Amino acid sequence: MCSGGTPSSKRHDYYDGNVPWLRTQDIDFNVINQTSATISDEGLRNSAAQWIPANCVIVAMYGATAAKVAVNSIPLTTNQACCNLQIDETKADVRYVFHDNARDFAQIG
Repeated sequence: MCSGGTPSSKRHDYYDGNVPWLRTQDIDFNVINQTSATISDEGLRNSAAQWIPANCVIVAMYGATAAKVAVNSIPLTTNQACCNLQIDETKADVRYVFHDNARDFAQIG
C-alpha cells in the first residue's frame, strides 16, 4: 500500500511528460488504461509520486470522488489523494477486491 505525490505546480517542466499520472477525478469504479494528466521524469524524481504496477486497486481517499475505486491496467503514478493497494494474487483476486469495494460504496452512497 502506498500513496503518490504531486510535483510542484510552479514548475511547468514537471508536467506534460511521458509518465502517466492519475488524479482522483479519474477514479470512478473503472479500469484505468490511460490518465488525463502526465508528469515528466523530472517531476517524478522531484516529488513523492512513484510508479505502481498494473493491477492495483486504487481508492480515492478524499475529494469529490472519495471512496470510489478503480483498477489500473497499465503501470502509472498517482497523486497523494490515491491509496494504491497492490494485491497479492495468491491471496485474493484483484477483480474481487475491486468489485467488493465498489459494491460496498453503492450501499453507502
